[in-house]
Amino acid sequence: AISAGEAHVLVLFDDGTVKSEDEFGTLVERVPSHDTIVKHWRNVKQVAVGYSNVMGLTEDGKVLYHRESKDPDIHFYENCSDVVQIDCFSCYYGDDYSAVLHGDGTVTSDTFPGVKEWKDIIQIAVGNGVIVGLKNNGTIEVIDKLLKYDKVREWTGVVSVECKFFSIVAITEDGEILEEQLNI
Repeated sequence: AISAGEAHVLVLFDDGTVKSEDEFGTLVERVPSHDTIVKHWRNVKQVAVGYSNVMGLTEDGKVLYHRESKDPDIHFYENCSDVVQIDCFSCYYGDDYSAVLHGDGTVTSDTFPGVKEWKDIIQIAVGNGVIVGLKNNGTIEVIDKLLKYDKVREWTGVVSVECKFFSIVAITEDGEILEEQLNI
């Protein structure tokens, strides 16, 4: 598996180890290589990466999380259980965002406290100031700190959703691709 973020790519190998490939340049100077963080990770089954944050989900459900912009020794997701999906996002000039999806369809996030009200979620996607939750009925929950993504709340029949920098993209059960971009 591969997860790509701004200036970083995480590669998850079949044996549960993780390697980071970093693009070194002017933007990356303030953030050390993620490889120094992930090289000790073992038994990982999913990874997510941003510019200055990185997450891993282990086979036994432990969430591994590191963020440069906050106290890296405090692990917000330490007591989370029954985690089935993770996602995070950050960019070189912005904040770090992250969330975890639990097997019971609830969501926990250190940066989007409103997700505690969500129910029946089957997939999450975290982007720049936005988190999207795909409900089991094909509709979308969204918390949008920029207040720019209004149309996604109207989408139906969605089977997969993704968001990152300035857009939200979904695919419906009939193969239609839906997209909403942030107008800056």
